[in-house]
Amino acid sequence: SPEGWIPAPDGRPYTFDTGQVMRGFLACLDRRPELESNVRGAADWILTQIARSGEVTTPHLDTWIFPDGSAIPSEIHLNILPALREAGGRLGEPRYLEACDRAVAFYGARPGLTDFTALSHFHAYILEGLVDLGLVDLARRGMEQVESHQRRDGAVPARPGLRWVCVPAVAQYAVVWYRLG
Repeated sequence: SPEGWIPAPDGRPYTFDTGQVMRGFLACLDRRPELESNVRGAADWILTQIARSGEVTTPHLDTWIFPDGSAIPSEIHLNILPALREAGGRLGEPRYLEACDRAVAFYGARPGLTDFTALSHFHAYILEGLVDLGLVDLARRGMEQVESHQRRDGAVPARPGLRWVCVPAVAQYAVVWYRLG
């Protein structure tokens, strides 16, 4: 969009989705330098979604609320902060770095940050973000909980106490375990 956000499948702006696309732009930036304006636009817009407190907000929650009333946890925004940090470094924008640090401080201080209470796919986004941000001790703490729920066949329930498995989450957890050694 002219404001810098990337439309989600429902056509609306979501901070997480814009951040995920920005990660892709950054991955291609060396080969496609013309994407720099897209990175800047997305990062500038993401800055408008980070409160002074460091909480990352999103203009719409329509697709974040489930029929049972539960919601996607805001902590998944940790997964887009490494892209904001990378954009700050690569583009020489201290505003991006400062906002990232503020958000990391906000979420890092939250009790229960790594508790395995959310749907595994979202929990894995949080832990992956922590690894990417260099907060490996926090990520390890979360992965210890995942390990305590892992089945003998390697599957991890979609949420503690459930029988079904979210396959993308298992793949995400595998990546986190690998990156933690």
